Amino acid sequence: MEQRFWLACYDIRDDKRLRRIAALMERYGTRAQKSVFECWITPRQLAELRAEADTLLDPQQDSLRFYTACEPCRDLAEKETGTVIQKIKKAYIV
Repeated sequence: MEQRFWLACYDIRDDKRLRRIAALMERYGTRAQKSVFECWITPRQLAELRAEADTLLDPQQDSLRFYTACEPCRDLAEKETGTVIQKIKKAYIV
């Protein structure tokens, strides 16, 4: 499956849940800010991430959001704002 770029942002009220969500996100992406991660993941990985996050979050107090951006949009963001967005690194096994 092909990986897609996802920006994950969260706002967690409880410190214990915050640490657990941060640890989960570190398995799937690269931290861009304290509560923002850039993730190159497959649809299956996204589903797994969301399912696991759902077990950790309090839906009455916490928020975890995912946004995607196509390549031209990422390029425009870099060009217009100077923001450096993580690039996917392809690996070849020989």
